[in-house]
Amino acid sequence: MTMLTTTRAPAADKGYALFSRNALLFALFAVVIPNVLFLLVAPFYIASRLISPLLFLAAGIAGLFLPARLTFILFLLAALIDLTLMVMMAFHLPFDVALDSLKYSASINPAKSALYVCIVLVVTATSALSA
Repeated sequence: MTMLTTTRAPAADKGYALFSRNALLFALFAVVIPNVLFLLVAPFYIASRLISPLLFLAAGIAGLFLPARLTFILFLLAALIDLTLMVMMAFHLPFDVALDSLKYSASINPAKSALYVCIVLVVTATSALSA
């Protein structure tokens, strides 16, 4: 009787190895990029993010059982909630005032800012080159 064994983990066959390109890109988009704003703001203002780490932890635990695409959506939702809470705390906005201020977001035009245009061009170029 012979026993068949493999040296590769089943997750590696699906592209989910721990340090594979997919895993590192997922970590970049799910962990690093959502926290860039906090890292930029932290030297000037330390926001207390009580609920945000729990949201990211819940998304990470759910990611062990859910498909990668759904996990990505969960991390994106956690990042959006985190960003919203940070903006509310940074500007001392109560929840109802923050919701009321959303009506002014239609007047924002990022295309008129050279900085935003440059950022979009850099992100587009690096995405195209890495594909």
